[in-house]
Amino acid sequence: MAISSAFFATLSLIIFGIIITSVLSAAQQVVYAQKQQQKPVPTSLELNKLRIRSFVQEVLNKHNLTALDKYYSSNATQHNPATGQGIQGFKNFFVPFFLAFPDVRVTIEHILAENSVVLVFLNWTGTHKGEFQGIPATNKLINMRTADLFRIGTNGKIVEKWDVVDSLSLLKQIGAITFNQSNTKR
Repeated sequence: MAISSAFFATLSLIIFGIIITSVLSAAQQVVYAQKQQQKPVPTSLELNKLRIRSFVQEVLNKHNLTALDKYYSSNATQHNPATGQGIQGFKNFFVPFFLAFPDVRVTIEHILAENSVVLVFLNWTGTHKGEFQGIPATNKLINMRTADLFRIGTNGKIVEKWDVVDSLSLLKQIGAITFNQSNTKR
């Protein structure tokens, strides 16, 4: 009985194929076949967001500064006075940062894209295990947030970057600064 059921199922598929072939014109068959094989083409906004996600993963999470050539234009403009210009400026800032926080991980909390810009809200976590801006290692856990705006050039590389960094919170967490919590009136 199992053989006859399999035979009838196969025969039914063959007959269905013959009917579809005879009902649809050749042009309709091509369109139908193409629709079955097509995958949605990502928009430029989606591609820009994918590029920044990949940058965060490969450069910031894997600490792979040699991959910067893949993501950054060599003369990219940095709008942060603590970071020098271009790829070299980025490296000059992040080499000591990664030494100070060797286990730092970055999580994208939000990502938005419009035209040629991508905005990401990042959450940085790690441990202060090396000197950071003259402050010796404290082995304290840190959590820092940043908002980074990247402009992507026509070549698909980052050509401009702005950021807002919660440096005050970071310095407080590693004990570099303290706040007087006194609420006394004068």
